[in-house]
Amino acid sequence: MTNHKSEGTRHFILQRITALLNILIGVPILFFFLANIGEPYFQVKQLFRQLFLWLPLLFLMLSISYHMWIGINHILDDYIDAPRLHIFLRFLNSSYVCIFALLSCLVIIKLGIL
Repeated sequence: MTNHKSEGTRHFILQRITALLNILIGVPILFFFLANIGEPYFQVKQLFRQLFLWLPLLFLMLSISYHMWIGINHILDDYIDAPRLHIFLRFLNSSYVCIFALLSCLVIIKLGIL
């Protein structure tokens, strides 16, 4: 990361906020999916079209993605000393997180709207 004094504190706070959001949003969504195990695909897809489910799931995927990005960057900062390797791995981390977030959000939007 950068050498700014407040950068570590900011990421610490943001990682705790995203962890809390992941729990608050993720647990009810998990219970929804557990309650619908064994239901026909089309019935679950109809339920999924309701805004109360796919919109929180969209926010959950974005929160998980950001939480993952911060966490992996901290691991890279702590354990990778070679500057070129550090930059390359941070690029891979950012690329992976962006692709994960984009694809998961596109799938959720497709299921929720179409």
